[in-house]
Amino acid sequence: MTKPPVPPDVTGRHAPSDQRDVAVSRERFLTVGLSGKHAVRQPILASWQRSSDLRVAPDRIEMKHVDDLHLDSRLTTSAEPVLRNLQELLEGQSVSVILTDHTGLVLSRVTGDGELERHLDRVLLAP
Repeated sequence: MTKPPVPPDVTGRHAPSDQRDVAVSRERFLTVGLSGKHAVRQPILASWQRSSDLRVAPDRIEMKHVDDLHLDSRLTTSAEPVLRNLQELLEGQSVSVILTDHTGLVLSRVTGDGELERHLDRVLLAP
């Protein structure tokens, strides 16, 4: 069986063969299911299955927007001075600390790197 071509990544280079194998396994999982030999570890396969079971669209991200975000909770109020201190410690480093509630809703985000902050904005990882 010949492997289908994989488009270049964001750098313009083609993915290594192991990435192509994962891409082929993912495509097979999404179209006919995955059984037998495949190029993914069990935790990845389990994640794909959970996403499928929860009907998470494999080709788009559906972000819910929360208009009434409560940022004055005990969690955010108590975390705020810690996050402010962490932001100072992270200055110049490509690291971010993200505070979420129990559902994964982003309540706060700090980083010491402007480029990383712009990237997080572009991917909508923000309160």
